[in-house]
Amino acid sequence: MIDALEQGNPKTGKPYDLSSMYFMGSSAALFSPALKERFLELLPNCMITDSIGSSETGFSGIGVVQKGQAHVGAPTVKIDASTDVIDEDGTPLQPGDGKVGLLARKGHIPIGTTTTKRKRRRRSASTTACGTPSRATTRRSRPTAR
Repeated sequence: MIDALEQGNPKTGKPYDLSSMYFMGSSAALFSPALKERFLELLPNCMITDSIGSSETGFSGIGVVQKGQAHVGAPTVKIDASTDVIDEDGTPLQPGDGKVGLLARKGHIPIGTTTTKRKRRRRSASTTACGTPSRATTRRSRPTAR
């Protein structure tokens, strides 16, 4: 998409009018820092959001990037009240401790998100007091202040 926007309209040879574009969402396949930079160069008044979540757990967190803000490496997102970052043993990690953990959903996960009894048993065995690790979320995360 960014290539086409940078090249402009192939029929007229003119740039697209992007003056009314103020917001762009990045989810599922999050934009790399380099790609965000290209979008923000082309759209300096635009905000880009990084949204994380999974089919099993729904929305888990969001971050906003604007031109002039540092955005290096993995996105930094504000998690929602039902999301935690836990270690391999299921213990919640504290913001700022520098440790990398797994995203976990507190509370209930809808029935039917896992298709076999064996998978459900394995998932139930990993349930902790703070929540169930999202099996769809494989990225490691650092907790940040809420």
